[in-house]
Amino acid sequence: MAQCNRGGNLFGDWVRQEGDEEVNFNPRFWIAWEPTAGQYLRAAFVKQASLGDLNTLAPIATVGLRADYPQDGSGPTETTIVRWDAEWSKRLFTSVQYQH
Repeated sequence: MAQCNRGGNLFGDWVRQEGDEEVNFNPRFWIAWEPTAGQYLRAAFVKQASLGDLNTLAPIATVGLRADYPQDGSGPTETTIVRWDAEWSKRLFTSVQYQH
């Protein structure tokens, strides 16, 4: 039986550093689908402000997908991620991921 989970959220970041203040609103949308047992298709759109080396308690993954962010502080990024996971048997597992 196919199962589907989808949703979205909006993260707000407020950063004050050395007299500079920055406010960002970053949406995240996702869908996770299990068409048959052991086959999983997940997709997400993530917008993230570049926070440099700051630490956060906010979740960094969306349906288990984590975007790769530049560490040079070059500004906000928008990432689309698609991942297919397949469990063929107890000992054989494959996955393919595309990130843009």
